[in-house]
Amino acid sequence: MNKKITTPTQSTQFRAQEEAAFHAWREWPLFLVLRRQELLTHRGATVSSAPKAQVTSPSRKVHHD
Repeated sequence: MNKKITTPTQSTQFRAQEEAAFHAWREWPLFLVLRRQELLTHRGATVSSAPKAQVTSPSRKVHHD
């Protein structure tokens, strides 16, 4: 029987990595809007003349027992 035992250090490292990934996922829509503004500025277009990007937050499902 080969069971891999997870040490507290591995668990903590995984939890930190998982938390960083979650924050990156939450910030992605904001990053896209900022990047789009940078590209429009670089191309010489004004941000106000371009169609606006819609930023939505992820839906939160509430489970009631």
